[in-house]
Parts: sequence; C-alpha cells; structure tokens
Amino acid sequence: MAVYVEDRPRNTVYTGILAISLIVLVGVSALLYFDLDALGKPPAGKLNVEVPGGSSATPAKTAAP
Repeated sequence: MAVYVEDRPRNTVYTGILAISLIVLVGVSALLYFDLDALGKPPAGKLNVEVPGGSSATPAKTAAP
C-alpha cells in the first residue's frame, strides 16, 4: 500500500515581510504606550484660554451696506 506524504507549504519572502511588520507593529505600540505614559493625566477642571479680541465688552462694528 502506498503512503502519500504531503509537502507542507514553504515559507516565502511574504511570510518574512509579515513577520517583520508584526515585530515593528509591536515595537511601535510599546513606544506609543511609553510616550503616552510620560505625558501623564490631563488636568482636571475647565481650561480657560485668553484670546486677544475674542470676547470684548463692545460689539464688533458691522460694515455699512
């Protein structure tokens, strides 16, 4: 009785590129996490920003028609 041996698929260059991209993705994700962790938590409360000429007591003049 004949025994058939199936060849398993060989790794090609595309498999190598896929492995490299996975390693790069994991590395960049770790760097992004460390960068985000270094920023800390955002300050609590309302952020007040002074804008020059933004909210004046006198209304803006409109152009004459």
